[in-house]
Amino acid sequence: MKIGVQTWGSHGDFKPYLALAVGLQSAGHDVTLVATTLNDINYQSAAEQVNIKFRHIASPIFSTEEHYVNAHNVIFGESNPLKQAKKILNLAFEPVLEPMFEAAEKLCEENDLVIGQSFLYPLSLAAEKHNVPRVSIMLAHNLIPIPSVPPGGVPYLGPVVNRGMWWLISKIIAWTLNPNFKIMREDAGLPPMSDPLNDCLISSKLHLFAVSQEFCPQTNKWPDEYKVCGFFNSPNISVEGEISKDLDNFIKFDDRPIVYMTFGSMTMPFLSDQKETITLFQEAATQAGCRAIIQAENWRLCDVKSNNDVYFVDFAPHDLIFPHCELLVHHGGAGTCQSSVLSGIPSVIVSFTDEQLFWGNEFNRLGLAPKPLKRIKVTSKQIAKKVNEALSKPGMRAKAREIGARMKNENGVKEAVDIICKTFT
Repeated sequence: MKIGVQTWGSHGDFKPYLALAVGLQSAGHDVTLVATTLNDINYQSAAEQVNIKFRHIASPIFSTEEHYVNAHNVIFGESNPLKQAKKILNLAFEPVLEPMFEAAEKLCEENDLVIGQSFLYPLSLAAEKHNVPRVSIMLAHNLIPIPSVPPGGVPYLGPVVNRGMWWLISKIIAWTLNPNFKIMREDAGLPPMSDPLNDCLISSKLHLFAVSQEFCPQTNKWPDEYKVCGFFNSPNISVEGEISKDLDNFIKFDDRPIVYMTFGSMTMPFLSDQKETITLFQEAATQAGCRAIIQAENWRLCDVKSNNDVYFVDFAPHDLIFPHCELLVHHGGAGTCQSSVLSGIPSVIVSFTDEQLFWGNEFNRLGLAPKPLKRIKVTSKQIAKKVNEALSKPGMRAKAREIGARMKNENGVKEAVDIICKTFT
């Protein structure tokens, strides 16, 4: 088949779809990957290295430091998850709706099948308009809108209550997406829609959860088109670098536990935020009495130096570094969470968004992390306390190793490719 894949977001949203594109192409399909990214990392070269046809569309979204900083402060200064979601759409999604929709239409014209995030409604509208089959994907499992499953973060109170909660959430999603969603449907000549989640965002052909069965087990209570394929793990790509000789020397310097600290793409690439994040992590490591590897893209411009207690990296290959660490302090992104467990280490999660808080609560429930913190007003003392709590509980490390060992038997990309081929060929 000729297959078009489209994604929007940060590094954590690009890498799993690149992994899927590589898997599909290895299975004999002709794949084009389209990405709209928040940053200005050169993903063109990363795609070319694995021979994937690639297009950047209106990337980066934040073209100036002032624009980036203002959007970051507005979005992550909002504690209400509904208002935060609305602000993310307003500031980082809606400004590129038109070029994303044009790119989606081109993919539909060129390909037999299109694949993308469930919330990427420019692609779902283009697929509906051009009558091209679409696969929707979720990288987390906090939205499974059926009566047997409560919404993420809501206790199970029975199917009747769940049904009511999902009805309310469908209305909230419609409120969050409109008016642009409604306008784009009208402009595309498509009929109005009252339940975007079930009738548009989630594909009626095939909807994949790119999450390990360890966190989201498949059940026969779900609709037939809902499939759990597993985590889209992928090898290191060029922008993430390798383990340098200096880092290797730091890792081997002594036997004290190493804690890896990163907020990933939640950290702005500008000095004010980089310095604040570095200071927060340095103070937390000192207070916790541990060695730390701290990731910050522009650390070299922040007047800090690596030493025997702290080592700074700009980008890092998680699959290579995490196995050398005892603990990971991070933002709770889906990829980082599952990568940590694959490496057999527990986490301390400091969430920026409601989805990341969901992962934090899931990790706490499964014994993989202490109760999560929230980035708003978090202190180094709070992080240090959670670090000491996690390091003092060998059961957390044992649990991470146990689940990680089972995850190593999964191959999310291969399973997704097999399911896609079985469904559409």
